[in-house]
Amino acid sequence: MMKIIVKGQISKDIFAKKVILNRMFCDFSVLCVYLVLFEMRAIVLEITAVVFCSD
Repeated sequence: MMKIIVKGQISKDIFAKKVILNRMFCDFSVLCVYLVLFEMRAIVLEITAVVFCSD
């Protein structure tokens, strides 16, 4: 199990790109993806997301 932490001031667009780039290294579970999308729905510049990836 890998833990990826994404933190910083980023726009929703850039955050989506970061998620796409991270997906190349590990597989996101559906719940994690929904969590990320939920965070994106909340228009907040400062986002701290912790994503667990299966080996």
